[in-house]
Amino acid sequence: MDESIKDEIRALLNDLESDRIERTISTTNTDKFGQAICAFANDLPNHQMPGFLFLGVLDNGEIQGVDATDELLKNVAAIRTDGNIQPQPMMTVEKVEMEEGDIVMVKVEPSQFPPVRYKGRIWIRTGPRRGVANENDEHILMEKRRANVKSFDSSPCLNATIDDLDLRLFKHYFLPKAMSDEELEAENKANSDVRYQLGAFGFFDILHNCPTNAAMLFFAKNLRRFIPGAYVQYVRFAGKDRSGDILTEHEFKGNLCTALPELDTFIKTTIANRRPIPVSALREESVVDYPDWATRPECERLPQYRGRQRKTVKKTVKKTVTKRDTKRDKNKGSCVSIENCRGCFRGVKNQSESEVFLAYR
Repeated sequence: MDESIKDEIRALLNDLESDRIERTISTTNTDKFGQAICAFANDLPNHQMPGFLFLGVLDNGEIQGVDATDELLKNVAAIRTDGNIQPQPMMTVEKVEMEEGDIVMVKVEPSQFPPVRYKGRIWIRTGPRRGVANENDEHILMEKRRANVKSFDSSPCLNATIDDLDLRLFKHYFLPKAMSDEELEAENKANSDVRYQLGAFGFFDILHNCPTNAAMLFFAKNLRRFIPGAYVQYVRFAGKDRSGDILTEHEFKGNLCTALPELDTFIKTTIANRRPIPVSALREESVVDYPDWATRPECERLPQYRGRQRKTVKKTVKKTVTKRDTKRDKNKGSCVSIENCRGCFRGVKNQSESEVFLAYR
């Protein structure tokens, strides 16, 4: 091992007041090891730095050394997967050869999904000592978990840059719909960075300096390059299920700011099937198979509800089947009616997208 790394380890061992270090000379006390690993994974002080468990070191930092056999390393590493620690932490186990003797170093990364429990109890570090979390500690850990868990649309699209967005659509299409004239005038006078304007609506991740997935869905110049499954597909089958012949098929590609107007026109001119019927000798009445006030919200609801995680991105196609007497959304299994179209923008899963849809309407 490199001498600089050994110097860093020695500095950690001598930092007696650190709450990121646990020392022990035991090699068999697995409960103590598990509690220490659990506490480091919870990272209650929010250091956002790894914690270290050293085997073969006294409490005063003096190296006593242990017989770091392959069996010992396997037993310590098995603590991660023996089922006692949930969720499983990210950790590494390594033998370190020091001048005074061999030691075992266990490096534990902070968990992104606390609280972590060992045998059902939440262990934390309070200064240099280890203890069980109380209700307030558990509440803080739960807040950290909620802060780390993001929906797909609010997550950063790490392989994209701001140049991949059509900012003209954002400035001239979205902002006038989302903000009042007074707010727009004040924003123009402030002349703020467009990244912060995007970030105010959840379209830009300042920390990673890249657009979010919601921004890509609505303003991307080449959406399918980043999210291959992001398109809306309309299919009409003969008969009452998908086993019949395909009568009509149409895809709406591109970002949603351009696809939504196309979809709106398609609903009014194709799906609605508007036609006149005579009601008397001198009067006709216009009728439709599927009124646009019902069909349009149902179709717009699909992009808001569907998940687009990378592992299922190729399957995220929105399919709508029209039958002779009903229209059914195959993703949700609900027939179009006044009842299920009212409030379809409430309680949606992709919050950033739902806000844009409200502005679009």
